[in-house]
Amino acid sequence: MKYSTAILLTVAGFACATPHAHQHQHRHHHVKKTVKDVTKIVYELNGLTIPESEVMQGIANGTLVWAQASEFAETPSTGPDLQHAQVAEPDYSSAPAPPAQTAEAPEPPADTPKPQTSFSDGDFPDYDDSVSCDDFPEAFGPIRLDYLGLNGWSGIQSPQSILAAGFNDILTIKADMFNGFTGQEGSLYSYACPIGYQKTQWPSTQGATGQSVGGLLCTDGKLTLTRGDVTKKLCSPGTDKITIKVKNTMSKGVAVCRTDYPGTESETIPTFVSGGEEHKLACPDADGLDAYVWEGKATSAQLYVNNAGVSQEDGCWWNEPGSGVGNYAPANIGIGFKDGKGWISIQQNAPTTYEKLDFTITIEGDDINGNCRYDAGKQAYCSGADYEDCNDLGCTTTVLSGTATYIFSN
Repeated sequence: MKYSTAILLTVAGFACATPHAHQHQHRHHHVKKTVKDVTKIVYELNGLTIPESEVMQGIANGTLVWAQASEFAETPSTGPDLQHAQVAEPDYSSAPAPPAQTAEAPEPPADTPKPQTSFSDGDFPDYDDSVSCDDFPEAFGPIRLDYLGLNGWSGIQSPQSILAAGFNDILTIKADMFNGFTGQEGSLYSYACPIGYQKTQWPSTQGATGQSVGGLLCTDGKLTLTRGDVTKKLCSPGTDKITIKVKNTMSKGVAVCRTDYPGTESETIPTFVSGGEEHKLACPDADGLDAYVWEGKATSAQLYVNNAGVSQEDGCWWNEPGSGVGNYAPANIGIGFKDGKGWISIQQNAPTTYEKLDFTITIEGDDINGNCRYDAGKQAYCSGADYEDCNDLGCTTTVLSGTATYIFSN
């Protein structure tokens, strides 16, 4: 007689600016059932059984971890109790497919055309005067991401049912499913905003088991606001209390890709920084009206940093193990504002990958509390007065006022 053991998982919750600090929010007890001559492994999350394929994908990309915390190293966090972007259990089995690669494919260009950085931010016309679900509303701020194959959208989610706890069986539409998927009632259409801005629309009803959903809702064939009671704008600049920037001093461009959150949680929101350029990043204000709250906790933003020379089209995309790009990019940066301070970090994209970034990132600022740098020469994350305290996982600092800039250098 053998045992059927429920392998219990926990959602990977993240403190602000520490993308992979596993603060295990949900603990479970092992469940054992007696069966005859059969060993069956069951995977359980939040009391629900989930398929092995989703478990393996979640473990690989860092959104799920085993309940036994000893399997992964913990990253200490000095930030407030903010939850980070990837905290849910999205349906990655239907996430956007990576672009096809061939042996003869050329090297990605050092620079990529960048999204607009200013736009007309008029109110979105809700309901009767609204935009068709078949049209992309770029006239109201969002930028098209045509390389994802979703008519410009950063992601589309189609809940198949709704429970008292929220949306359930959330199908994430990928490019090869998009033909014929026009104006589907009840689907959520997520979008990217210009550099320096962030999405403002997501429904108060969220996933039944912790999934996040975001964007405009398709109702009666029209795109409708999901937070029209808060704002009728589609894009926001984030907090105005501090400024966070990225500056590239190298010759090659860098694709920095924010997680589409709340939404598909794929890293599809691009900020491409060409050599010699700098851009503002939209920093979520946990105390403001634009804050997304997950299970009662405020959230911050996570961005994936690709190696120098990776294009936006290759880097800001859900990718495959071993690719070294997208969700397998070497490093993350985390940004958020709470309790009068900015909390920002540089982190190894662990446990997804332990490959190291090929350039240095240093945080510099007018009024920051402590040094933080990823040193490409040492392949380590360093803090201290002379960057003498180094480790393999990351560092965090706070921004008390003014501007803080992530400097990319050789």
